[in-house]
Amino acid sequence: MQPYFVLYTLFLSLPLFGQHNLYYTKIGEPTDSAGATYRHEITNLPNGWTYIKEYRPINTLYSEGAYSVYKKTKRQEEGIHKTYRADGVLWYTESYEDGKSHGEFRSYYPGSQLKRIERYEKGTFVSGECFQEDGSPRPFTRFQQAPQYPGGEQALFNYISTNLQYPLKARKKNIQGRVVLTFVLNKDGSVSDVQVVKGIGGGCDEEAVRLVSEMPRWQPGLIDDDRPVKVGYTLPLRFRLD
Repeated sequence: MQPYFVLYTLFLSLPLFGQHNLYYTKIGEPTDSAGATYRHEITNLPNGWTYIKEYRPINTLYSEGAYSVYKKTKRQEEGIHKTYRADGVLWYTESYEDGKSHGEFRSYYPGSQLKRIERYEKGTFVSGECFQEDGSPRPFTRFQQAPQYPGGEQALFNYISTNLQYPLKARKKNIQGRVVLTFVLNKDGSVSDVQVVKGIGGGCDEEAVRLVSEMPRWQPGLIDDDRPVKVGYTLPLRFRLD
């Protein structure tokens, strides 16, 4: 942890090179300052890295951190990255090395008390602990919790096996294989935007879309225990004739 703090402090003491701003709309499209919802304050550092401060809205600091690679198609984080709440209070910090989580992730209560620590080694989660606002320990939960089908993975398999209707056309033509779908799990756990990424035809693609579209609501993905978020999900469905 200490080396990252020293590195971050060094960034703040270095002279600034080529600082400029980029402005974006709500959906992330480049725009001018007049039509912007948020902006990036970009500073080129002497070591070739880029330091980004993101403001949402354009005058409220949302996050900041350094990148050894900062391109439209690829970004590689380095050192300590910070994210703030709407009132400017620090929400969480992340440690990176070569674009991978490395070191400690820490999140904080709105009153600035430490809430959780997650430890990573080159992108792999190692251990963690959580705390009450008074500093006493509580059961550990990850900062990001994935959506879950009601009843868990086995219940999802049961739903698929029970409700899948093998298309007659596919049966007659002996069409078998795997249909891969992507969809969005919304903040309320509902499914939307179901898309076929890889299909096999014979009506199987349409049946896979129907099956996923009619699924019951999931438990939504959560951030920091209590913030539901939209999550993209990929699901392969296998069609196999006995």
